[in-house]
Amino acid sequence: MNSKLSFPVRIRTHGVQLNDDLRRTIESEAAGLERFNSRIVDCEVAVTGPGRRRRGGTSFDVVVKVALPGPDVVVHRSAIASIPVAINQSFATARRRVKRQAHRRRRRVPLRRTSGVGRRGRPRSRNGSRRGA
Repeated sequence: MNSKLSFPVRIRTHGVQLNDDLRRTIESEAAGLERFNSRIVDCEVAVTGPGRRRRGGTSFDVVVKVALPGPDVVVHRSAIASIPVAINQSFATARRRVKRQAHRRRRRVPLRRTSGVGRRGRPRSRNGSRRGA
């Protein structure tokens, strides 16, 4: 474990063996989360390999749980390709969610990329019918 971290990182595995490179990758990704929110209390990563009775391809599941003051951030991702792909996908999502929660804590909710005009449809008139229809 990295001594620079101000929070513990726990790595659990089930049905898969992680080599030292993957463990270091997980620890460095967890350390990178602190850049977006310095109030992280704990980080738990669970990596699950394919079961004995699997159908289809070999699916690897990665669950990242980041404990923060307030609601925790929990990310569950699975990837058929490989363990590093599942780890990268789950930590990319965790970064976005930790960053969003830090913005909400500061009362600065980030704007969405789309304006949302197309999703709402045409505006309704006062009586509830569509305008211009």
